[in-house]
Amino acid sequence: MIQYRRILELHFKGTSQRTISSSVGNSRQTASDVIKKAKDLGLVELTDYFAPSSPSVSNTSPPIHEWSPSLFLM
Repeated sequence: MIQYRRILELHFKGTSQRTISSSVGNSRQTASDVIKKAKDLGLVELTDYFAPSSPSVSNTSPPIHEWSPSLFLM
């Protein structure tokens, strides 16, 4: 299973794609594809799509339980 959230968490912390792939158990190409798709979608930080629903967070992003990995289907 592809761990989209974890890949992006590590990427936005500055972790290398090689380290990300070994940490999540996916290939480096998979990590690269997820990161590229996130950039294509304009994601610049994890809270853009993974923000919890709360009054202090903008309602323009879906809450985590409504987020769908289908955004990343290649």
